[in-house]
Amino acid sequence: KTLRATVTSAAALSDGYLAKLRGELEKVTGQKIEMTVHKDPALIAGVVVQIGDKVIDGSVRAKLQLFREGLAQTS
Repeated sequence: KTLRATVTSAAALSDGYLAKLRGELEKVTGQKIEMTVHKDPALIAGVVVQIGDKVIDGSVRAKLQLFREGLAQTS
């Protein structure tokens, strides 16, 4: 069985990085991964991976949002 993953990054990713990412995702899921890659400069940096309804958001945009929310709660 093959899972489809959507990988979104702020800039183009190297073939080596994508191969390593695919390998890690296959190890975690135990299944083959077919990736579709998109660019979104709004992420600032980092990568967002979506497999089905699961999202792994490692973007700087997401980290900044969490930081803002944390600051708002301390006010």
